[in-house]
Amino acid sequence: MGYLLNSGSGFLKDAVNVASDVKTYLINKGGYLYDTIRIGINDFGQRVLDDSGTIEGSSSAAASYKEITKAIFDASSLVLFPSGYKESKVYSHKPINGSADFTYTRGTDTATRVDEIGLIQKESGGLTDSMPRINHLGGIASLLLEPQRTNQIVDSEDFSTANWDRRSCTVTSSATTSPDGTTNASKIVADNGTTNFRLRPTASTGVAGNNVHSVFVKHINGGFDYIVLGSTNAQHRYAFNIKTGTTVGNLHSTNQAVPSIENYGNGWYRCSIMVGSSGPSKFEIYLSDDGTGITATGNGTKGAYIWGAQTEQNINFLTSYIPTSGATATRAEDLATEVNAIDADSDFTLMFKITPLTLLSTSHRYFNTGGDIGFLDNNANDQLRYSFNGTNYTMSLPNANAFKILFRKDSTDYKVYFNGSLAHTITTLPTGTQTLNLRGGKMKVCLLATTALTTDQCEALTTL
Repeated sequence: MGYLLNSGSGFLKDAVNVASDVKTYLINKGGYLYDTIRIGINDFGQRVLDDSGTIEGSSSAAASYKEITKAIFDASSLVLFPSGYKESKVYSHKPINGSADFTYTRGTDTATRVDEIGLIQKESGGLTDSMPRINHLGGIASLLLEPQRTNQIVDSEDFSTANWDRRSCTVTSSATTSPDGTTNASKIVADNGTTNFRLRPTASTGVAGNNVHSVFVKHINGGFDYIVLGSTNAQHRYAFNIKTGTTVGNLHSTNQAVPSIENYGNGWYRCSIMVGSSGPSKFEIYLSDDGTGITATGNGTKGAYIWGAQTEQNINFLTSYIPTSGATATRAEDLATEVNAIDADSDFTLMFKITPLTLLSTSHRYFNTGGDIGFLDNNANDQLRYSFNGTNYTMSLPNANAFKILFRKDSTDYKVYFNGSLAHTITTLPTGTQTLNLRGGKMKVCLLATTALTTDQCEALTTL
């Protein structure tokens, strides 16, 4: 008999039993699906628990299993869905004996992730330096793999300190529950009158080049429906509707900010802007009546909730929140490694499902001797770049959403499949033993087969 493991430490008692001849297959309440692989979340889960590991994201793993046929699974030497982990280790679902589990490293830092109940977990909540970050933002589990970044805001959660310049507004600390589940979010209230109600750090946090500024905000009934995020030098301003959780638009026709907004649940949104600065700059947060400007009317009680401000320098994409208190803080790079995973002198197929990060000067190298992957920074951020042997291959990616990319090598050529179709054929073949390094994004699936899958299989495996 076998049971489907839940996200805690045991089996779901009401899960469907399976016959002994299929006991190594994953099951769900709908029963065993014979045309889809369901390899052992019972066996996998028991192995993780026996190793004092933690299991999360079983539903996400089960959904990912549906995309892999039994024939592909049987041809695979390594399959990873991010659902089992412990300090310094990410468990692979295949092989079941653990010989291809990933070694995980991240240096001493201040990192966070969104846990399975939707809260931001910090180091104080048990997220140690060497603990893999299984991230559940949006309800889908992924292995969070980010480059080193520093939050330049010295008091990211306390806007009442001398490190914040408050103009025509007051701040009440510990006013409501924040996205980390504790009562440490602030309320910003506009004074009586019509003016610019603004918060900004007293010191410059941005530098010449690209900077990303972000803050968590929550609407208050009867409060301001809009906030404007801005940056000085040059002046950028972008409006967000914090009642509906939507972007509104740039308030400048020349200095254009690139916005993003993420739903963190319980009314909280993380709003951000990417801006280009000509020198030292300051991050600004304004209350707005209608999202068309920064002049607003206050009455001494009307306001909004804020928490978790962040400025990241020399970057054009948002990364996970880094908490600070009285000083800047740095999150180290995440890296998951499987040594000598690929014999590139033989046929192989390697597939990822990942939400990428923009590729800047630092390569996100997946093979130790080549194979860089990431977003191209071409202003619109609408291309995925794969670099092999010094040649760039690009694929259209209009949104920074999850995609599937597959590399198939046989004795004739090296093919790249992307989102369901063949994107590139490369005549220069990879060679030698390759270490597999997972980095540079939010990894949802990693699969390695020790054979060149068929065209139909490659197309099916990469179809979203």
